[in-house]
Amino acid sequence: MRAPLRLMVLWLCVGTLSVPLAGQPEAEPETAPRLVFEGEPLVLPLECWEEDLLRAGLVCNDVTPCSLVMELVAIGNLGDRVYVMGNVHASAGTVSSVLLASDDRGRTWTEPLDRIPGGSLEIFRAVDEKHGWIGGQQWEADTSPDPFMLSTRNGGERWTDRYIWDEEDRTGIVLEFDFENPRHGFLIIERTDAEGDPFELYETRTGGSSWNIRGFSSEEPEIPFDPDAGEDRWRLREDLSSGTYWVEEREGNNWKPVSSFVPKVGACNNMERKYETPRALTLD
Repeated sequence: MRAPLRLMVLWLCVGTLSVPLAGQPEAEPETAPRLVFEGEPLVLPLECWEEDLLRAGLVCNDVTPCSLVMELVAIGNLGDRVYVMGNVHASAGTVSSVLLASDDRGRTWTEPLDRIPGGSLEIFRAVDEKHGWIGGQQWEADTSPDPFMLSTRNGGERWTDRYIWDEEDRTGIVLEFDFENPRHGFLIIERTDAEGDPFELYETRTGGSSWNIRGFSSEEPEIPFDPDAGEDRWRLREDLSSGTYWVEEREGNNWKPVSSFVPKVGACNNMERKYETPRALTLD
């Protein structure tokens, strides 16, 4: 049985409350950790959760510690809120997704969602200041990817997550997607288990809550409309000389660095249990 995405929503407008998903016990309010850029590259907080590490095929202890690295692959914004995203991984596999958000032009960062076990967030799209989408996949230890989407209709105050398929025996990778308005969009998936044409084109008229197949092909198709080619306000740059990621904001024809992150997260020499008893979650 496919495990559900574990996604904790934080209401960014108040900043300190976690909202339980349906079927999840009430949690005590806790303050979201904040990373504040003051000139030195920021380091993502280390998490050594047993379930996430085992899912990635890792066993971490004092004898064989597991070094974790953050890979940032995409950036985007909803109004004045900017996001960077990617994954945390070890040499053996993907441990979790990572999503960082800033409301003050890149100085202060928080994680608005729990990290998704085995997840990787890779594409960001928005059509206005309220409606945005993030695409990625959730990896199993046997490298079977399950594609999913995150979506928001209120500027990122709350995100909803959905798998692309209901079937549990299909695997694939999100290659591209785009929306021309809050409800209508297209999605391209490459099936990793396909015996024939591996590329599939999907269409939604429900803002991504459901997808209908529109075709199969042996070559990657194109999105059937011209995406908005508006000017990018933010960019993510990898500085190979220093080994850091830079978040930069456009100022006229130039780019102004506002924050940086180091890829190295740390090493797990133990594995902590997040939940003492298993939690059965029912997602929207």
